[in-house]
Amino acid sequence: MKRYIFSLILLLFIFVISSNAFAVTEICVRPAADCTGDDSGSDWNNAKPMPLGNVDGPWQTFWKRGDTGAVYYIADGTYIGGRVLFNEPADGTKIITFKKATVDDHHTDTGWSSALGDGQAIFRSAGDATIWWIKSDYWDIDGQVGSGGNPDDYGFYVTRTYEDCVGLTRSDLITVGSWGIGNPSHINFKHIASTNCDCPNNTVGQDFDIPQDNFYGAPQSTRITDVNISYCFMEKAQNNLMMRRWDDSTIEYSFFYDNWSTAAMHGQQVSPGIAKNIIIKYNIFKDSIASAILFHAETLDPNENWQVYGNIVYQSGVGDGFDAGLATGAFGTGNTGKNYIVQNVGIYNNTLVNLTGTTGIFYGSPSDGGIGNTAYNNLWYNCQNPNIIGGTGIYATAHDYNAFFNCTGNIPSSANIQIGSIDPFVDSANYNFHLATATQNGKSDLGSPYNIDFDGGDLRGTDGVWDLGAFEYSGAVQLPNPPTGLTIVTPQ
Repeated sequence: MKRYIFSLILLLFIFVISSNAFAVTEICVRPAADCTGDDSGSDWNNAKPMPLGNVDGPWQTFWKRGDTGAVYYIADGTYIGGRVLFNEPADGTKIITFKKATVDDHHTDTGWSSALGDGQAIFRSAGDATIWWIKSDYWDIDGQVGSGGNPDDYGFYVTRTYEDCVGLTRSDLITVGSWGIGNPSHINFKHIASTNCDCPNNTVGQDFDIPQDNFYGAPQSTRITDVNISYCFMEKAQNNLMMRRWDDSTIEYSFFYDNWSTAAMHGQQVSPGIAKNIIIKYNIFKDSIASAILFHAETLDPNENWQVYGNIVYQSGVGDGFDAGLATGAFGTGNTGKNYIVQNVGIYNNTLVNLTGTTGIFYGSPSDGGIGNTAYNNLWYNCQNPNIIGGTGIYATAHDYNAFFNCTGNIPSSANIQIGSIDPFVDSANYNFHLATATQNGKSDLGSPYNIDFDGGDLRGTDGVWDLGAFEYSGAVQLPNPPTGLTIVTPQ
């Protein structure tokens, strides 16, 4: 019996030691000025200070992948003074998670206060071209909270103030690889807001007519693979997302707002070049200038195998984007006279509202375009010139089952077009673009994943009608947004 009990104790001891040996490493992090313990990161009393510098060495000391990966919990505060270098070399598939600490998820209660996790971790840097620089593989960067159009709602906020922008020659907030620094892969960004210098900066009356990108990845020869951007907010950059030579990546549920463009610095919300196998789904593009997505060609290597579906593109009536309008379509190309800029690009069930300029799909002159491009089930409302242009013969874009309500100028023709003058939405004045009534039946054989609408809960076509636009009509009218600022007066 004693031998049996001893064996059980020994096995339990081995199990505990083994579990600890292979546990994920968890580290608590605060701004250096707030760290008062031993800097080990074992708990919040001994939080690890973030180095914030441009030299690789201190960061490689800061990071560790552990036996099965590591999680760095980042407290509220302003992290300013230099770059964050995500430079720990890859070790197999071990992931380093850089995570905003929250009231519900903060590793340990030792030394914890809710004030460490109920706000934002703000990252700023003056005098550096980029604030976050991802230089290696397998990172999961997660602000944990935030979605929609208010940057203050996000766990992580990467930004510059006016003072930070003065004297810069370019401003990239989050850089993936680039300029010969390898080809990072397996990178996830979630719940991150970013605000760039803007041009013009109307707050202070100064132009920052320099290259500006909120997310920037443009290697010269290698390729970036498997980058996923979810629930992020980007505003006030020349290009809110610059993606050149990207493969197998997804941008979803994000909010793109108020990019800018000048004669010297052409800009768009998303600027891809030679990007392949890309999914753009369920995003909002508000107040775009030039284009929401503007494809670029380098050599004759195309952007190909794109799925662009369930997105909302609209102008609010204010901001730089509305003033200038769209010059090259909501989805278009930035080069002309070159075939194969885009190839096998599918644009399905998007909603486009209040757009001025050239607001359709613009793949350049008739000699441009590429093989296999399609556009089905999209809905334009109150837009100018929503034409589908570019390509003839095998290079033409196949399009049908699109709707154009209250649109003017050039409207494409097709066998199953829907044209009308009604406002099809529940409350377009307040940007509620749910359908007030069903549209005509769209192209219903697209199948999965296109049969899921923007809300994620309504499967298209279950009522016999595959509706056009980003939202499926649910059969019940959704009430307009309630008024605000009202008071109740009780009769005396």
